[in-house]
Amino acid sequence: MKKRGEEPVRVELYRFCGMGLTSIDGISSRTAETILSELGMDLGSFPNEKHFVSYVSLAPRLARSGGKTIRKRKQGNAPNRIGLALKTAATTLKHSKTALGAEYRRIARKKSAGVAVFCMARKLAKLVYRMLRWGMEFKDEGLDSYDTRFKAARLRSCREFAKSLGYKLLPNETAEACT
Repeated sequence: MKKRGEEPVRVELYRFCGMGLTSIDGISSRTAETILSELGMDLGSFPNEKHFVSYVSLAPRLARSGGKTIRKRKQGNAPNRIGLALKTAATTLKHSKTALGAEYRRIARKKSAGVAVFCMARKLAKLVYRMLRWGMEFKDEGLDSYDTRFKAARLRSCREFAKSLGYKLLPNETAEACT
C-alpha cells in the first residue's frame, strides 16, 4: 500500500527517469529518490550487476586465506546510502503478499531475518540495476505462482535425491484424495 501523498512524487520520478522504480515491491518513492540522487540515470560506470551490488555494499564477504575459510571480521566501511535504503526496503517485504515477500519469508525461516534482509536487498539492487541500465520492466509473478514453482522445484529435488539413493517416490493416494 502506497503512502498518502506519494503519487505526485512517483509521477515526477517516472517523468524524470522514464521508468517506474516504485513498481518494484518494497521500493518507495523515497528509496527511488535516494537511488537516483546518488547515482543518476547512467549506470554505465558499472560493467555488470555484480560490480553495482559490490558498490552498494551488498556483496557477500567471503574471507579466505590459503584456500581456507577464516573468521570474518566486521567490515570497516559502512554501507552507503543506497545500500541502507535498499536494506530498509527489504524489511518491508516481510508481510508483503508478493513473490518477493514469499522469498523473504522462505529465507528467514531457513536462515534468519538478518540474512533474509541482506539477500533481498541484494536482489532489489539487481532489479534496480537491470531497470536503470537496460530498461527492463519489473513484473511480479504473484504469491501463488511463486509457491507452486518453489514446491515443484522442491519435489523435483526430492525425486532426484531418492533416485540417487536407489529409491522411487510414489504419490500418496490419501493425500491426493484430500486436496
